[in-house]
Parts: sequence; C-alpha cells; structure tokens
Amino acid sequence: MRRAAFTALVAAALGLAAPSARADVLVALKPSAPVPADAQPVAASLGIWRVPAAEARRLHGVLASGPDRRMHRFARAAAPTDPLLPQEWWWYAVGADRAQPPAGPSRLVAVIDTGVDVTHPEFSALNVLLLDPQHVTPGPEEQHGTAVASIVAAPADGKGMVGVYPGASLASFDAGGQSLSEVLSGIATALAQPGPGVINLSVGFEGTAGAGLLRIGVDAAYAAGWLVVAAAGNGGENGPPVYPADLPHVITVGATDRNGNVAPFSSRSPYVDLAAPGVSIVAAVPTWKDPTGFSQLTGTSFAAPIVSGAAAWLWTARPLLDNTQVATILTRSAIDIDAPGLDPSSGWGLLSIPNALATPSPIRDPQEPNDDVPLVAANGEFGVGTPPLVDARLPHTRVKAELAPHEDPADVYRVFVPWGRELVARLQSGHGVRLGLWGPRTTSILERKPAATRDLIGSGTTVRTRNVSSRKGAYYYLAATLAPGAPAATYLVSVELRARP
Repeated sequence: MRRAAFTALVAAALGLAAPSARADVLVALKPSAPVPADAQPVAASLGIWRVPAAEARRLHGVLASGPDRRMHRFARAAAPTDPLLPQEWWWYAVGADRAQPPAGPSRLVAVIDTGVDVTHPEFSALNVLLLDPQHVTPGPEEQHGTAVASIVAAPADGKGMVGVYPGASLASFDAGGQSLSEVLSGIATALAQPGPGVINLSVGFEGTAGAGLLRIGVDAAYAAGWLVVAAAGNGGENGPPVYPADLPHVITVGATDRNGNVAPFSSRSPYVDLAAPGVSIVAAVPTWKDPTGFSQLTGTSFAAPIVSGAAAWLWTARPLLDNTQVATILTRSAIDIDAPGLDPSSGWGLLSIPNALATPSPIRDPQEPNDDVPLVAANGEFGVGTPPLVDARLPHTRVKAELAPHEDPADVYRVFVPWGRELVARLQSGHGVRLGLWGPRTTSILERKPAATRDLIGSGTTVRTRNVSSRKGAYYYLAATLAPGAPAATYLVSVELRARP
C-alpha cells in the first residue's frame, strides 16, 4: 500500500545538518534520483538536501529547489497580563467551556517553532516530547514557541492559564533559526513519531521562492495521515502570499477579535479555511520575557494553536476519523461570521468545538494528496505509486470524494488497463466536476500543447480508452477536476474494465 510504503520512508534515518558557508540551495529529489556526494541532508526522509547552487542546475530528478528562506513568526506586540482563566476570552469564544475534553493520552500536537521553556510551571506536568535540543535563552521572539505550546495544552490545574485542550500530548521542535531548512527538518522529525497527529506551523515567509520545497513537506505529512495547521499571516487586506498558509492541504487560520470580527491585520487569502481568536491571547512566556510568566499576545500565530488543539481534541474523541475528515469537520462546522459561505477573511467561519464534536462524519477523501500525476505515479514525488482503482484483479469499482476550490481542485487516480481491455469511467454525480483521462506518458494534468494534445485522451462526464499499445498493460490517469468558480463538490465516479470484444 502507498501509505505503508511512505511510512517506511519517513521512518528511515533522518539526517539534519547545520547551514553551510557555501553558496547553497535546497533541492528535493525523487526517491530514485542519485544523491550528490557533497550533498548535506536537510530532511533526508523527505528527499531534501543542501547542495552547491552551481551543482543544483546539473542534477537529475529534481522535484523542487529554492533558497533556504528566513521564516517569520506571526506575532504582534505583547503586553503583561494577569494569568487568570476569566481573561481568556478566546476560550469561551470557541466553546472550550461547553464540552469536556477526553481523558488520557491525546493525538500528538507537534509545535515547530522556537523552543519551549519546559521549566515553566505550565509545562511541569505535561512531559513535553522534545524532538531536538530546546533553546529558550533571551533573544528576539524566543518566547514564541512557549506561548504557542501553552495555548494548545496548558493544563487545568488551578494555576495560571488553561490551554484549549488542557493536558494534550505535546511535542516541540526548536526551529529557532527561522529558516526553511529547519522547518523542513522539523516536519521530517515529527513524521517519524508515532502518529498521525497535528503539526502546528505559526511561521511562514512571503513570496513563492522555496514554496515548492515547503509543499513537499506538507504533502509528505498529509500522505502520512497528519494534519497541518498554519497561521494565515499578519499582512492584512493587501498582504502578499504567505507560505505554508497558501498551500493546499493546510488548515490556514485567520485571527478574530473579542467581538467576533476578523482582525484588520489578519491576512486575506482564498486559502484561509478557518478563523480563531488572535487578539490579546493570554499565553505562557519565559520569565525573562515577563516576570509573571504570562503575556497577552496578538497575531495569527496564536490563532493557529487554538485550532491545532481543537483538532487534537476532536481526533482523540473520535479516533476513527482520518485527517481529511478532521479537516472537513473543523471547517464545515464553523460559525459563519463574514461574507456568507467561504470567504478570504474567515474561510468557513469561526472555530466551534461543540459544533465540531457534534458534526456527523463526512466521507473520507481517498488517496490524498493526489492533486496531480507526480503525487500518484510510481516514479513521482514519493517513489511509490498509489494503488490503481482498477486492474485485472479488480475490474470495476466506484470512488466517492470531494473537491474544493484552491485547497483541492483536482483528484488524480491511477488505473491499470491490461492489453486489449477497455476502460470506461462515468461521472455519476458531482455538480461542477469534469472527468479527464490521460495516457501513460502524462507528467501533469496541467500539461500544455503539444504534450497535452498527445496525452489527453478524453474529457467530459464519460471517458474511455482501449489499451492496444502495451501488451504488458499500462497505467493511465483518471482526473476529476473542479470547474473554475465552482463551489466545493462531492462526486461519485464508476470505473470499469471491459473484456476484449
């Protein structure tokens, strides 16, 4: 199975290297590609290496490349506060007071940020899993990771503050150098832990340089069954694109104020999925930052961990859900607070924990991430192809899945067609969805002419082909795509292999 094979890959030894003085770039290589002798591992289990810039241009099997970017934390000015639960207005705004979190171990929440001050009283009883050495000495933004972690899991012990999911299982990876390579190393390290769980990224960078490398890390996490939650950024109405927030398969979180309005600083984007409180959030900080051990913090950095904690709560209470179902429940159970429906300010609306716990289980979205051929092909990003929908042993099936604008506008499936057999696929339901059938040589469903003319076999509500070119049989690609401007849609496709005439 694809997931088992991928889990074996991420369980392999992780090589984490310090930045080099060379003029280097980061590259993501296909699993089958040769690794240069002088490459330095960044996240070896994800196939990401640091190589000299001059050599990168000569490499084969490169999936993505880019500079090692500096990443920013999405916090705003902090001020001291009295650490009492009545001041945690956000706790009530998301309904944490109207439900009882499950007892016992929870789904893991991995915070990839600056280090966590485990000497702080809020963490003394939590036994935080430290994924690398933690550094919390005085320095710019060094309190950030401690604050984010406390918002997730600070215990209800009568002392100080309370997290959204008190006592949740917590892990910390110190990416305090604010670099893309450190965040990628953090993702790889988190994926090697027992899971799946939730990864919180209250960090990001502006502009597209390096976004392809970060997408590979997010895709790897999603394929392994993890949920990735990211802060939307603090760019406001006209801010630039922010990554990982503007990547598919990320729950992107904007910030709201005490009145339930989207905060002016919260970045607007079609990739925003959800909103959570992000203004004057009580959080734990090291005492060198504030002698009380607490501050009031503002920014989407502190909205994201509220959603991460809520996701772990929901997933622990309903352990049979998968990551696609958890994401759907969190977004579709939100309270609409801005323009009706999905909007770029608040996504689907304000997080509601009681609503999420009461929402029926949606369908599983199979084989995600499967947005394009490289994610499902045997020689693609993961080095193992997804199981075919049909082959000689399984000649007919049906697949039900969901598409959504921006986040998941296409689903690509492999189908195996033996020599002489005819493949017929029919769209049985799905408003705004079209089918496309692509040939064995397809490298992407976004191909342009002349490659698209060669590879696209047919499109519409029914597509078909007969394999008369390969006696060994061949893999074709069936794509369900959402029409531009169409809303999210659930679709049903029947796929059949017919015998030779």
